[in-house]
Amino acid sequence: MSMVWINFARNGVPSADGLSEWEPYTREGGTMMILDTEPDLVHHYDWVLMELLAPDYTY
Repeated sequence: MSMVWINFARNGVPSADGLSEWEPYTREGGTMMILDTEPDLVHHYDWVLMELLAPDYTY
């Protein structure tokens, strides 16, 4: 985890051995990296929650 933060501070890309290649967030892609015991790169992870919290918001 420390190496992910160090690399992010150095070059703007969170990276470390065994971690999926990071994709920048866009509205279309909705990419999010979940850093847990098993890191995962997901797309539109919180889309349902965002629609619940702000149903009339135009994305």
